[in-house]
Amino acid sequence: MLLVGLGQAKDCTIDKVRGAASYGARFIRDMGIKHFIVPGSFAQLSEISNTEVIKAVLEGISLAFILLKNTKPKKMDRRTK
Repeated sequence: MLLVGLGQAKDCTIDKVRGAASYGARFIRDMGIKHFIVPGSFAQLSEISNTEVIKAVLEGISLAFILLKNTKPKKMDRRTK
């Protein structure tokens, strides 16, 4: 189980949700986990609808994987040490 904090409920924004999801996805990938499940319901976040939260979570995960795919370090050729 992985929990990612969002800070105080009154300060929570959709961007913080997206960023937390992205962070969580990168952490999971770095741990070598290939499959994971995200809950479909979340605690009520001030004036943000559950639908918007789910959308932000999916965007954050997608962005994390796109960035990771495009920024993987290339393997170093041992002959060029």
